[in-house]
Amino acid sequence: MNRRVLVAGASGTVGQPLVAALARRGWQVRALVRGDVVVPGAREHAQGDLRDETSLRAACRGCGTVFSAAGASLDLGLRPGSPGFDAIDREGTLRLLKAAQACGVQRMGYVSVFHTPAQAELAYVQAHTDVETALRASGLETAVVRPTGLFPAFAVLLKMARLGIAPELSGGQARSNPIHPADLAAVCADALENPAEAAVEAGGPDVLSRHAMFEQAFRATGRTPRFVPVPVGMISFNAALVRPFDRRLSDLLRFFARVSTTDAIAPVRGQQRLADYFGSVA
Repeated sequence: MNRRVLVAGASGTVGQPLVAALARRGWQVRALVRGDVVVPGAREHAQGDLRDETSLRAACRGCGTVFSAAGASLDLGLRPGSPGFDAIDREGTLRLLKAAQACGVQRMGYVSVFHTPAQAELAYVQAHTDVETALRASGLETAVVRPTGLFPAFAVLLKMARLGIAPELSGGQARSNPIHPADLAAVCADALENPAEAAVEAGGPDVLSRHAMFEQAFRATGRTPRFVPVPVGMISFNAALVRPFDRRLSDLLRFFARVSTTDAIAPVRGQQRLADYFGSVA
């Protein structure tokens, strides 16, 4: 099989360790980047944008495999006019799939999102499941990985802990098992080398409540825990308030509210622990 692989989102949280993992396994990695970016481990770099199919076709040429770890930002800050999950996570990835098909790519991998039925109708989740549906119908060999939250997404807990306050929804009892990006990269590389019809669901080794995650953040920052109850309706109100200006943030806030009040526990595939991560970045 052609061992040249194009990695979209190569400079991102998952993309960087994925490029390194694939390079260690002998893949010839072509990194899809925007601007003058160099990704360690990549043998080639291709300039491209998920909104530009012409650039995607040029990037896909000569590759036997494409892997998308790209997506709109999960930053909780307001970014008026920024591309949303519909534009990037759905339409952008479908554009990449179309380019891959046109260039004779044989296999495509994709980082989706782990979810439960209680979270399935959220716009953020639907954008990913729509791509999964298109991949299954594409005729390509596919490797879909559904991770729970990534450790860097929980760095915001450290910021709040430094301020000495932790907002808590529904008593902070909802549980999840987030995964380190390097662990997820290894799962993605395994899935790409052994594609299967079923998606691979992936979480970390520790199942933690939101309350326990905040406690770990406070411990890492050396601050005394202080929890403040926040009504879920307040998050929903803020989501509606910012929607005219930043649909991405609106959808992200709705997703945040739901996963903060319902469990999302995936099969354990990672080894690194959230407490250790907090300690390394605090």
